Amino acid sequence: MIPLFKVHTLPRGEMGLVVEEVFNSGVLAEGEYVQRFEQELAKFLEVPAERVVVVNSCTSALALADYLTNRDASVVSSPMTCFATNAPFRTAGREMVWADVDPTTGNIDPESVSRLCRRLGELQCILAVHWGGCPFDFDAVVEAAPEVPIVADAAHALGAHYKGRPIAECGDYVVFSFQAIKHLTCGDGGALVVKTAEEAARARRLRWFGLDRTIQGPSRWAQDIPEAGFKFNMNNISAAIGLAQLPYVPWILEAHRRNARFYDRGIENSPKVTKLRREPNVESSCWVYSLLVDDPKAFRAHMDAAGVATDCVHVRNDIYSCFPKQREPLPGVAAFSDHLMNIPVGWWVKQPDVRCIIDAVNEYGRC
Repeated sequence: MIPLFKVHTLPRGEMGLVVEEVFNSGVLAEGEYVQRFEQELAKFLEVPAERVVVVNSCTSALALADYLTNRDASVVSSPMTCFATNAPFRTAGREMVWADVDPTTGNIDPESVSRLCRRLGELQCILAVHWGGCPFDFDAVVEAAPEVPIVADAAHALGAHYKGRPIAECGDYVVFSFQAIKHLTCGDGGALVVKTAEEAARARRLRWFGLDRTIQGPSRWAQDIPEAGFKFNMNNISAAIGLAQLPYVPWILEAHRRNARFYDRGIENSPKVTKLRREPNVESSCWVYSLLVDDPKAFRAHMDAAGVATDCVHVRNDIYSCFPKQREPLPGVAAFSDHLMNIPVGWWVKQPDVRCIIDAVNEYGRC
């Protein structure tokens, strides 16, 4: 079975040496390795290091973004995402208002955002996801709500670009995931990119209870805590793993994109299978390759028989009873989620596997 996801492993023995080095340093909590990882990650993201804050998960990065928006008002968000996108805002007591998505891309629909903003008035933020690593129309969302902060969930989109801009620059708060099966893994981890060094400094204090870890002395706990924070800090073990994995990310991204290009050319659109629309002015990270199929259950059985793992990966969040029901219909979400399936596209999918997958998909489309 060609897997849908796979954890990227380091060359034999290298991971053990990385972890051993951290243990031998005697400092397992946040320290030198975390600082180095922030610096190297910032270079990859193409943003100043003083604006990058690494944390223990992307969920924590989202929770920090929610806290930093500092407004007790509604959040307009896409329900077509991982539950982890919306959960931190809901647990903070925010009212989630669902925007529709473009059924040809899976990304948030700027026109839906505009309608909701006009109706709701004051908003805390807009929460938008780059589905599968393909950037949403950031400029159109800004135009729809020019005064509202945008939290961009780039968990799928490490290395993506929008109109030539690095994805880390597309939002007031941009979050990344370094969970096991992402392009870059720390075992688990995340990052928050903000607009100013001052706000990043505040976020660094908040990620560790509100304390400033740069203060030296007999005890950091002796300092005043003017703003109570969280236990969101990344540890040195995760950061060291991230530092070791980071040099492989360009190769990983190119492998994903290469396979996606083969699918773009080789998979045939048909009444039973439709490829997503790709804008010419964006560069996707191709974390997943999504298809819209007439019958997801039948498609999955067909691909299983061909030895290819498939899955919808995420389901629409508005089905969960922890969120209040919304009266307004979401036709784009329904059209997308009811027909969504994903095929393997990652670095582990070799050329013969790509051909096998294309043939299997096209066979389903023709039968």
